[in-house]
Amino acid sequence: MVPEIGAFFHSSLSCAGAEIVSSRLQSMAADTAGHFGLAVVLAAVVFGKGWPRAWVWVPFALLCLKEGADYLREPGLAVALDCVWDVATYLAGIGAGIWAMSGANVRRGGGAV
Repeated sequence: MVPEIGAFFHSSLSCAGAEIVSSRLQSMAADTAGHFGLAVVLAAVVFGKGWPRAWVWVPFALLCLKEGADYLREPGLAVALDCVWDVATYLAGIGAGIWAMSGANVRRGGGAV
């Protein structure tokens, strides 16, 4: 698979862009930003368009399954903490997306219509 395309199938920089990450902290920050950003955009679009809420929660369930599979494949405290962090970051992104599209925020002039 072409490395640039492989980036779409991983939640980390293990394929494309890995050469720009020089530390574990940078890798964690990139993963966190990716999970948070994906969830914000997904929640904002779903709730902004009035689509069924399952379009937010089904990907969340799939992320939980993926994180659980990561833990089963390589059990340990560090992997468990990473899994919990990824799920929590995704939830925070969903909350931020919902807040951005909430009626009160839109009426005040914030967020998108």
